[in-house]
Amino acid sequence: MNKNLSTKKRIYTLKFIIILSIYIFVIPKATANTPLDAARLNHKAMANYITGDYKNALSLYSEALRIDRSIEDIDGIAVNLINLSIIYRKRNDYNNALKCVNEVFDHLHPEHGHTLRLSEAAIVKTLIFIDTKEYSKAWELVEKGLTFPKNNDTNTTGRLYNLKTRLLLIKNEPHMAISMGMKAMQANKQNKDDEETSNSLRLLAESKTILKEYRDAENYYKQALELDKSSNLSRKIGLDLFGLGKVASLEEKKDEAAIYFQRALAIFESHGDPEGIKYFKKTINELKVTKDSE
Repeated sequence: MNKNLSTKKRIYTLKFIIILSIYIFVIPKATANTPLDAARLNHKAMANYITGDYKNALSLYSEALRIDRSIEDIDGIAVNLINLSIIYRKRNDYNNALKCVNEVFDHLHPEHGHTLRLSEAAIVKTLIFIDTKEYSKAWELVEKGLTFPKNNDTNTTGRLYNLKTRLLLIKNEPHMAISMGMKAMQANKQNKDDEETSNSLRLLAESKTILKEYRDAENYYKQALELDKSSNLSRKIGLDLFGLGKVASLEEKKDEAAIYFQRALAIFESHGDPEGIKYFKKTINELKVTKDSE
């Protein structure tokens, strides 16, 4: 394999971790204290978000925010602002995304017991900075998030470590990413957060892929797949299968890769996820082009 082709594959691997691992990293959620009308709006908005109908999701979350503001439900206001920021980010409307998430920081304080929402806001804002390639700001914000007081109910340390791992991969520092990824996995396991544990495993798999340690990468993807299947995390199962296909493709196992890709696409097609389908098909075609050029 020539040097240019090797570089092309490394760039592809980094692109996968930046886009796909973040793809389902933060999911809009409702607080248990949300008023009934606002809670219903949250559930409808989430359904629209999942199917890619961001316009209606924005409208519903905005209405839920209006209701929570009318009764001064501080936690509900924060949740809806974070959700709105997530969707604005998906629409590449970073100005409004930052406006919403910054309001959370302006009105909540860790000493008042708002650690969880502040940590979630820090995660979303970090993702925005990653999207806009403001990596120094992203790193600083993750560090800030790690200073918030933690308890058993609001421990987001593992999620923040996962973000640091992503940033190290973006900087093309796979060895340091592995070290940070192991810390993230340990923290997520300790917190019994299966979703973030599987994220840690995928990050470790990507790090190993960059280092061309494909057997280790495959093992991490398979661990993530087993965990996601036990938790019925369908979309993450799709990501695991796609990662396994990518590793098989890089190892020149075309038939095996094709099977993994087909299984991954079937999952995202069953969800009617146009963004995931489009990205997967595009990436699969890129891999085929890479193979032909060899």
